Amino acid sequence: MQETFYFTQAVPIPTGNRVVVTEYAAERRDRRGRSIGVKAGPAVVDLETGILYAEYWQLLATVPDNKMGRDNNAYSSRPLDDLQTVRVAHGQVISATLVSESLFMGNPIRSVLVIETDNRLFTGEGVGAS
Repeated sequence: MQETFYFTQAVPIPTGNRVVVTEYAAERRDRRGRSIGVKAGPAVVDLETGILYAEYWQLLATVPDNKMGRDNNAYSSRPLDDLQTVRVAHGQVISATLVSESLFMGNPIRSVLVIETDNRLFTGEGVGAS
């Protein structure tokens, strides 16, 4: 079965490569810690190269900077443990499209991957699971 996945960043995976796409969700909070909704989006691992393509919020871990007395952003090499896994799809890339938009539109590059999924389409553990 073919599945189409939309990304808000460049995901230049060649056709024919095997991938694992994991759709994540996370609760959004304001500066006071109040819930303001849910953000969701996919991350993908190219199994041929081992490269993980993910959105910043799926990898962002804030660490203290003792020298400056403020927080700096640091990124994990795998999705954060507190993300909810919505679903996981294993398959082969049939087509990949990268679209450049105006810088005034926010994210200047977006990607669309169409994959032929195999029988391992399921919910549960996905990208970066140990």
